[in-house]
Amino acid sequence: NPASVALRSSAIPHGSYAMPSATRSRSIPKLTLVSSNIPKKLKTPKSL
Repeated sequence: NPASVALRSSAIPHGSYAMPSATRSRSIPKLTLVSSNIPKKLKTPKSL
């Protein structure tokens, strides 16, 4: 059915755009945690 294919093709981009935004919002806190943990790891050898 061309109509069902059109609905699927129109729905797929919305899902693909929604997923990266969700993964980005999830990956951003991970990057901030990693960037905040790196200075701690670098400071501890200096203090030791």
